[in-house]
Amino acid sequence: MNEIKLDGKAKIIYKNNKPYGIRDNGGYLFFFSKISKFTNQEERYRREIEQQYRLADFLKKVLNASEKEDECTRQRIKANLDEYWKGQ
Repeated sequence: MNEIKLDGKAKIIYKNNKPYGIRDNGGYLFFFSKISKFTNQEERYRREIEQQYRLADFLKKVLNASEKEDECTRQRIKANLDEYWKGQ
């Protein structure tokens, strides 16, 4: 399994009260897509923003996981990620 080597801890960067990207000391690792807000679609917008917050928190947790975490924890993380993507 290839592992990502971070320069420091991964942090979530927010813009306009929404997750914008995740970075470490060396720069951005990736960015989140923009979620557009349209008239009469407030519920969809709110739901997608909540999903983006959950994904950002999850990715930060995975990226900052200790190298010493056991295989059981890694399998749970993978199962949670697989479940997340099934719901998309």
